[in-house]
Amino acid sequence: SAMSALSSELTRMSAAQTFSGNGTLEATAVWTTGAGATGDVGSVALFGTSAAGSCACLASFASSAKASDQTLTITYQLRFASA
Repeated sequence: SAMSALSSELTRMSAAQTFSGNGTLEATAVWTTGAGATGDVGSVALFGTSAAGSCACLASFASSAKASDQTLTITYQLRFASA
């Protein structure tokens, strides 16, 4: 899967995936200092692949500026339960 951030430019990053508990999948992406574009972050999304695919999750919020000397870490937790 991949995550997208930075509302002014589509930037996709591969997400590390782990199971953190019974039925909980965590997907984490990290834009390290100097990595990726700078700009306003106003939404993040989790996609099925890094090239294309359906959006699994989307979060929008008041925008925040990411500078080149900052690290940005995004984690989604997807919880699955049986009926």
